[in-house]
Amino acid sequence: MGACFVTEVFDGKFTPKELEKAYNNRVEDLRSEYGSNAYNGTFSTLHGIHVEKSRVFQTQREAEDYLDGTCEKWGDAIAVKYKDRREEKTKEPTFEGKPSKEYNCAVIITDASDCSYGLRCAINAITAPDYKRRLLIADQITPTQKAQFLKAYNAWREKHQAAAEANKKFHDALNLVATTKEPITTEMLKPLKIFGNQRHKLRAAADVAALRLRTVDAKFAEKLYATTTVDHGEQWLVGGVCAE
Repeated sequence: MGACFVTEVFDGKFTPKELEKAYNNRVEDLRSEYGSNAYNGTFSTLHGIHVEKSRVFQTQREAEDYLDGTCEKWGDAIAVKYKDRREEKTKEPTFEGKPSKEYNCAVIITDASDCSYGLRCAINAITAPDYKRRLLIADQITPTQKAQFLKAYNAWREKHQAAAEANKKFHDALNLVATTKEPITTEMLKPLKIFGNQRHKLRAAADVAALRLRTVDAKFAEKLYATTTVDHGEQWLVGGVCAE
């Protein structure tokens, strides 16, 4: 049987005694939901809870790393505190008067190495009646900026699609050579060279266009978004290595 590392956040205002009570209530809920199987992968597989009262970590990640390296299978859950500071948006653009979360369809661009980047100045909208994707530019973008952005976007899209088509033709030709039961001829190898060279050239061009689009997007997005650090006080993080 294996094990999994599990963490859960509890209210930082709890005293250690209140935390123990809240944790035990949580364990009972888990037993009701997953049963009393000693390998159910939840806190109910642990012995109890140990609260480290004096330790406070600067971030949740630091607290998780500590618990991950300290907790043991079949042992106690361990609770530590961390400072809950989060970056929260104070300013963001709208798209046809609505925030981007109402569309929930980001525009993702990729380069030849399959590295992805989500555009911040544009989103895809999928709406009735045809439910086709429609590119929307942020309302706060000026007409001049919009023209520049669309020029960069269309250049990338054209080159990306051309590179994808050449890549498909290359793999079709490669598959033909790999699966043929006939002797491989010079004619059969020609498409590999042609489309292989095309693919290489078009990929390079698509990479240049992707970098240009990312640069334009990042430049215009600077004034569209703003964040601030909000202090939510201290929270308890409980972790344990649970048998499964």
